[in-house]
Amino acid sequence: MGFIRLFWLRSRLLLLVLVLPLILSAPHSAAEPQSLWDDADLQNLEPEIIDVIKFRRKPILNSYWETIPSIRICIDSGVSSARASQAMSFWQKLGYPLENLFFDDGSVLCNVGGVRGEITVMLVNSDVPIGNSHLAITRTWHNNINNTLTRAQIYVFGGLANKPRLLEHELGHALGWGHYNRYLHVMNSEYRLTGMDTNGLTWGEYISDTERLKGL
Repeated sequence: MGFIRLFWLRSRLLLLVLVLPLILSAPHSAAEPQSLWDDADLQNLEPEIIDVIKFRRKPILNSYWETIPSIRICIDSGVSSARASQAMSFWQKLGYPLENLFFDDGSVLCNVGGVRGEITVMLVNSDVPIGNSHLAITRTWHNNINNTLTRAQIYVFGGLANKPRLLEHELGHALGWGHYNRYLHVMNSEYRLTGMDTNGLTWGEYISDTERLKGL
């Protein structure tokens, strides 16, 4: 019986590996529930398999800020004041206590790439390995012991800085969120598939995930 159960579990896991990407990549309607799996689906699966499925239910927080950062917009980034305010407001509406947004007209802080405790938005330069397939890229620095973020840089291509959802997406990375390839989700890795879906990104969920990272 033990051999039969092991064979059944392995067959079920193989089926999940093959089918789950197809399910996750399909378009989602506004009426669809947040989770693709309900509790009944998970009852007969091993814990390891459940973890794989739950990983896909929502975006994953990779690192976090202990103190909410300021946002510095360097003037050469091309990000307009209206666009920056809109992007910050997007995260504020999800409950994030972001407050300090300011524009830098070319101080030494922009020249050195920003400072600790800040998210700095800058124009892409030759030192940034962004490639040809990205519109923007975010770099983060964090403490390897406790995963706390200490600094973030957002680099954008000139002329693309004010594209809809682009800065919202990169701010998500700067806050610690990874990609989440759900159709029309703001953290989708493909710009053309992004939207205003914010499933899993509320401030409450951020706090919950920081506790996970802290091991609480």
